[in-house]
Amino acid sequence: MGIAKRYGYCICHNTMSSLNAKGLCPIGAKERQERVAKSKGIITKNARNVENLAKHKEFTIKKKDDGIDITRRREADIRGIQGVSKWDTNPQKTIPIQKPFAFKKTKIKPRSDKNKELVKQELLMFEKIWEIRPHFCEVTGKPIHTFDIRCFSHILTKGAYGRFRLYEKNIVFCLPEKHFEWEFGTRKKPEFEWIEKLELELKREYYEKSSNIS
Repeated sequence: MGIAKRYGYCICHNTMSSLNAKGLCPIGAKERQERVAKSKGIITKNARNVENLAKHKEFTIKKKDDGIDITRRREADIRGIQGVSKWDTNPQKTIPIQKPFAFKKTKIKPRSDKNKELVKQELLMFEKIWEIRPHFCEVTGKPIHTFDIRCFSHILTKGAYGRFRLYEKNIVFCLPEKHFEWEFGTRKKPEFEWIEKLELELKREYYEKSSNIS
């Protein structure tokens, strides 16, 4: 059997027919192909497995013109995203359009004349402290080279203890980061112990003066 054998008896069927290189007639070759495909789990296209082939058809690869290989199922999904057919009984839901968020405009109240005067007097007090006290942070001992209003921290807040806003004893000359820690951070640090003691002393003094005024 070889290339020379083109016509003769099939090795599977006792019939005279044209043979392939393996000595099989067309029917024998087809049967052999089905046996090999069945052993390897490959689905072949014939009359007995048309339904199975239809199920697997959606997973077959389709070559597109732009050179991208996608499955037919994926291609159907893409078509569904692009548009909905009029024959579609279950159309996709429409995405609601969000309205642009409108920001509320709030008017900033101008400072009163009294508050302006307090700020001016406070700045004069800071300048006086800058001239009198050494230019070192009273919390860490590090030098302070430039004048900055953030270096002047109120021990008793000027909002709750307004009468001590312009009291020099109520001011700690420190670095801006230490000012921030005292106002908004944790005060449970050894470097703030003396300020906490001074805070209690200032509170007693504040309430004593308040009682005398009343």
